[in-house]
Amino acid sequence: MAARQSVLGRMNTFFAGSFEHPLDGPARVAWAICTFGYPYPRRRVGENVTVCTFRTIVVFITRFACILGSIWYLHNLVEYLKLGDARPYNVLSIENETANGTIAPVLNIFNWNENAVQLSSMSYHDDTGDYDLKPQLGDHPDLLVIGSGVKILNANFTAYTQYVLKHNATFASDWTRVGLIHPNSSTTKTDSRDIANQYFFYPGHIVEIRFAPLEFHTVNRKTAGSTTFERFKYFLGFGGETIGFSYKSSVTHMPFPPTRPATWDNLTTVLIIRPETIIGVVSYNEEKTSIRATMSDIGGLIGIVGSILVFLFGVSLMSPWGFIAGIPYFRRRITGSLAEAYTSQGGLSKGPFTTHQSNIGRFEPGMSTELQVAMVKEQLDELELVLMEYYIDGAVFQGYDEERTKVKVRRAASMLMVLGTGGVDSTEEEEEEMEEETQIWSSRRYRIPPPHILFY
Repeated sequence: MAARQSVLGRMNTFFAGSFEHPLDGPARVAWAICTFGYPYPRRRVGENVTVCTFRTIVVFITRFACILGSIWYLHNLVEYLKLGDARPYNVLSIENETANGTIAPVLNIFNWNENAVQLSSMSYHDDTGDYDLKPQLGDHPDLLVIGSGVKILNANFTAYTQYVLKHNATFASDWTRVGLIHPNSSTTKTDSRDIANQYFFYPGHIVEIRFAPLEFHTVNRKTAGSTTFERFKYFLGFGGETIGFSYKSSVTHMPFPPTRPATWDNLTTVLIIRPETIIGVVSYNEEKTSIRATMSDIGGLIGIVGSILVFLFGVSLMSPWGFIAGIPYFRRRITGSLAEAYTSQGGLSKGPFTTHQSNIGRFEPGMSTELQVAMVKEQLDELELVLMEYYIDGAVFQGYDEERTKVKVRRAASMLMVLGTGGVDSTEEEEEEMEEETQIWSSRRYRIPPPHILFY
């Protein structure tokens, strides 16, 4: 029992000392650093020591864990940025179902030999019939770029485009390559995303390619030619995006059947381009983390911890000057400026928020009643001014005095009307005296209304 009282006594002394010196000493500076500037613990007047100790422990653990979490977020950001262009994306995708059909691709046909492959015919087929198409050829000496002119292939899976190619007999033993290019792409040549959509074939086969459209939204990153403003935007995570298009495809090679048309000889290749699905995939890439996201995570962590502490222990004391008020250099200047601003000519008050428990209800010996009243009024006025300047916005009350005067005047006029109609027995001299008192009271800025108004 004695040991427990000794421990509680030392805690009481520690917390009481912190009231007198909130941030003096290395321990208080360390507390401010480890708790992200949380007010140093002190035992308030009448507060239980056990409750104060429990609050201090919980605050330190939660706020220090918040500091460690913030360091971890910053460490992840630094490690991610050190990867440079090799840092990974977060990839999000959504599947869109197209009601009309699938965007038809442009074909890119290549052979190492010039004029090794020629387009013989091109047609469109669906359940309504077969239709010849006029090819749209690109101007490339060693590259055959074929646009079908068909923008959409119907989604009933019976629609397809057919390309009949004729090979030069001299180069028939060489591979020919066909690639799919999205019509919204900015190039007619195969890029890195379309490598998977390239297929090689020999003449004498039916080559069926099934496809599904893809759309990519890639985050822009800084390059050697990026301006300072662009680099800053990329650093914050506002670099914008580049949109690209491609296909997901598969291929099947089939030899010509015995019942093939007579024009399909061993120097012929038939390409069939057929949509695989009516669902297109839109892919969105975003940076795994950025300074903006990191600051958001840290702010969310601090907000959660702060909400927990407010829920458990209530709102902490407000400090309009924050941490610097505990630094002696700034504290002397703050208190000196306040002393000049709020010291009256008489200087009876000791200033707001200076009352100690031992001074409650006591005045200095020999102080007259008039001085006591003046000191109390002066201290109350100073307290009101400090609250209005640093804690409470009193703008709404600036016109309150004038409006209250109007209300009192209207009440006084109503009272005089009652007196004038005989509602209350009074002499003419009494009515004149009350009217004079009302006019005098309404012209004063600080006043106590006469009884016939105050108790109306």
